[in-house]
Amino acid sequence: MSIESKQVELSLTEISSSDLIILPDNYKTDKNEFYSSNSISLFKYLSHSLNVSFFNTPNSLSEQRSGDWYGPVLLFTSTALSVNPHIVSITCGLITNYLYDFFKSQKKPNVSLRVVYRDDETRKSTELSYEGHIDGIESLKDAVLEISKK
Repeated sequence: MSIESKQVELSLTEISSSDLIILPDNYKTDKNEFYSSNSISLFKYLSHSLNVSFFNTPNSLSEQRSGDWYGPVLLFTSTALSVNPHIVSITCGLITNYLYDFFKSQKKPNVSLRVVYRDDETRKSTELSYEGHIDGIESLKDAVLEISKK
């Protein structure tokens, strides 16, 4: 299991008021946006419990073919966390449940997930990249909450 953290430029001028926003996989560039093929099904699953939206309507999907799960890029903002301080915990719990259902027959699938946290006041953004077992998503939650306190 590993979590990498890095500062990123997030040149988003208009951000939805959703609790959670799904970004294009290539959100750092403005060219030919595409989303992870798992974005649609995860969006449907999360939208039963959360106010979630896509940054833009997904017109192009990227499919990774392997036994691993490559999740979409998720954006949490400081504003969303101030309105709902439990949004990160709820989201990580829902994703964990979704993945256990998705991988019923596999023992230890590898999961890759990127989360961006944006401080709306300073406009600084940090990307966390998680790779590991489903159970480790809990540590991603802790990492996001730690960054949000800075």
